[in-house]
Amino acid sequence: MVNGAKPIAALGYEFIHFGANHTDNIIIKILLAPGLWLQALTTREPDDEQLKVGILALKTAIETDQEVAMPVTGPAT
Repeated sequence: MVNGAKPIAALGYEFIHFGANHTDNIIIKILLAPGLWLQALTTREPDDEQLKVGILALKTAIETDQEVAMPVTGPAT
């Protein structure tokens, strides 16, 4: 992690920790709401089409990895 990002990450952690301990405070709820909305958007269950694409991508990656791990040998020269 870049040195400048460490204080930002630490402040973010402390803010989330503080917010978790003060969920009854309306100001904290308002400040945390956008982050919670983004989290809800990015963590929902994938639909069937997304699952198909993910499975196909994984299979392709595994096949490519196996091809790289065991290169085809040609005739000896």
